Amino acid sequence: MDKTFEKEFNVASVKSPSEFKCLLDYLELIYPNQDRSSLRANASMASYDQTYLLKKNNEIVGSIWVIKLPFTDFNVGGIGGVTIMEKYRARGLGKLLVEHAIQSNPNFDAFLLWTRVPEFFKAIGFHPFEEGIEREINDSTPMLYSNIQGLLDRPTVTKWPRIKF
Repeated sequence: MDKTFEKEFNVASVKSPSEFKCLLDYLELIYPNQDRSSLRANASMASYDQTYLLKKNNEIVGSIWVIKLPFTDFNVGGIGGVTIMEKYRARGLGKLLVEHAIQSNPNFDAFLLWTRVPEFFKAIGFHPFEEGIEREINDSTPMLYSNIQGLLDRPTVTKWPRIKF
């Protein structure tokens, strides 16, 4: 992404209840068929400082959040709410958001998410991960990213508890 383009956008964590309300308004645009209480429940899983907004001229054009997942052997962050407004897609902004979330959370050994666009996440270093994880609804694919060399090859990874969200 060239520097001029990067300067048009900024990524920052949610700072206030009013900014969180703006996030909900944005999510209603992205997911018009979901009710607000469902969107609020999903967006409220993460704390404000782990909910990141991509903005252009003070308008939200993307979002992502990170939560701690209940694994015992590793510190695993769950990534959710990865969205980019349609008119800004295919410009590298999704990658920018995911990389920002990962770099802003160095305490996690790995990150797990469910997606219906696994090709996008494979291109930025995630791997399909089925062992010990049940498929979520909507036929999405579990994907795992690790900051630790060889973590995906460790035998204990396959012994992670079965979880379902």
